[in-house]
Amino acid sequence: MSVDLEVVSVPTAGLGLEPGQRLPAAGIFGTGADCRWRIAMTGASRTHCRFVTEKGRTFVEDLGSTHGTYVNGVRRDERAELAAGDCIEIPWGLVLRVGGGTPLVLDERRELVRLIIEAPEEEGRWRVWADALLDAGDPLGERVARGRGADRAEDAKALGQLARGFIEGGLEIDWRHGFIRRAVMRHRTQWPPASWALEWHALLRHPLARFVEELEVDALSYTRGLDRGDNPELSIVGCLGVLAKAPPLPLLRSVRFGPSPRPLWNPQLESAWRLSRETHPRLEVGPIWVARAAWLQLLATPPGVTVTGLEIGAQRKLVEDGANFVSALTDCEFSLEAPDKSPATQVALRLDRENGLWFAEDVQAGIRRQELPLYVNGRRCTHHRMRPHDLLEPAPGLLFRFVME
Repeated sequence: MSVDLEVVSVPTAGLGLEPGQRLPAAGIFGTGADCRWRIAMTGASRTHCRFVTEKGRTFVEDLGSTHGTYVNGVRRDERAELAAGDCIEIPWGLVLRVGGGTPLVLDERRELVRLIIEAPEEEGRWRVWADALLDAGDPLGERVARGRGADRAEDAKALGQLARGFIEGGLEIDWRHGFIRRAVMRHRTQWPPASWALEWHALLRHPLARFVEELEVDALSYTRGLDRGDNPELSIVGCLGVLAKAPPLPLLRSVRFGPSPRPLWNPQLESAWRLSRETHPRLEVGPIWVARAAWLQLLATPPGVTVTGLEIGAQRKLVEDGANFVSALTDCEFSLEAPDKSPATQVALRLDRENGLWFAEDVQAGIRRQELPLYVNGRRCTHHRMRPHDLLEPAPGLLFRFVME
């Protein structure tokens, strides 16, 4: 019996593949001219992965690709056996689903679904719906009956093209009765691919997001090139446009993008926000941008050096050795106790806001002629725009993490 692959999503037009298209689970995917399935897309290697069927079992094998092959959100560098419903992703954005099994489908014409929408806080309605789904053999029944999400692997498989973000921590989910109640998109790498709009689009249309109440995008963690003058507002306006055209989400009440790259509001954003509110009847909570508190976490100190305090505005906070948080930041200068002529005695690091963004600056770099420059994420610099989870090392062995919560 042959196994088909269904194309779930493609990152761009012109690949020769379309969502919903079915392909035999055989042959090589890659950018090379000799591949059976030639995919000219960012992230794909010349020979990326191979699908084979042996004795009724279907496998995918990564062929040493640069960015990997993912099965249900997990990178698989070795041959992996596939089961019905498994999702395979070739970064970034080409997602294939193994045929067979019963897909998760939400029939919104059912009376019980309407009753859930009317009063989602009533647990009795969920129990009645779960019983009806289980009696009908619908795979949604088991998810609803469990009351929360399934185990992490099953949740990833059910999320399909959102699986990789979920497994890697870029998509944080609060579950309710097996459905997404709250979702936060937050990119974890310094240079993210431009695929977050695709993930946003997929999230809004996913069956498990039909009862979502809160959506948030950590837009700053996705922003590239702001220091070159790129305008993140255009991306936010575009995503709000997708939200306005998405199927109505009956329980959605809050959509936020943040933290703010700078104080802003303009007619484009206002128009996109108004259209989104017209589409989703309960959407009220704003504003578009959410500012988050910024913190420093002390991770390590070099021998003979003690961090005695941090100057935060007009206040001083005592910080002990170890993993400690200090108060929310406004302006910040380190205060150290260190032996004379120690590298730490020459540290003068300032954290400050510029147009709503946090920057770290080595204010004595010119005096010291960069003999002891600031390092951020292991790279030497004198002025750096901070992103969540960045590691600052103003002196050898003195290590802080920048945190936004």
